[in-house]
Amino acid sequence: MTPFELALEQELTVERQRFDSKWLFVWHNINIKNRLVDVDDFKGGRIRVGGSSFEGQIQEIYWRTIGRYLQQKIHEIFRHWDVETREYSNAKRLSSLDATANCLRRFAATIVRSATETDRALRGKGDPKSVNPYPRASGPHTTANAEIFRLVEAHKQLIGEDTIAAPASLFKKLEKWYSQNKALAWLIGLSVGALLAIVKLL
Repeated sequence: MTPFELALEQELTVERQRFDSKWLFVWHNINIKNRLVDVDDFKGGRIRVGGSSFEGQIQEIYWRTIGRYLQQKIHEIFRHWDVETREYSNAKRLSSLDATANCLRRFAATIVRSATETDRALRGKGDPKSVNPYPRASGPHTTANAEIFRLVEAHKQLIGEDTIAAPASLFKKLEKWYSQNKALAWLIGLSVGALLAIVKLL
């Protein structure tokens, strides 16, 4: 595990706690008289609802927003990973990439699990066991995992292209050196040839 994933594990733990307290918990206001749900919609605005039951369109908005949040967080982490691991070797970057994807998969699973528990508590008016889990709750989780996979494969392809480009870059450098030092290269060739001839005579 590289320093990036060690720091990421802690960062995502704090972020999960923040999301629980600053976003999911606020939704309990929907079942409290004269209270308002006022949370980020993760597209530059706010969701404000009150005096309504947690069902239909409101429930759909809740789950769509969770999906949007996960997509944004996944892209944010991969952008951060790309910057922080650029000095790593390609082999270490690939290892870090897989570890980062695993961290994000666990994070997405935890967020959706907490969101499902909140959904049931809201519909059950405080008694989550009185209602069944939302049948489409797995949607944001599935979409998040698909996006993680897509980004991992895209980054792996770029790292692979860098690996292939490295020998080509070295060849171009040698070619440039030869064009600028033909006389020296000729002398080196003569010296190597003479040395081989001497070795054969011994």
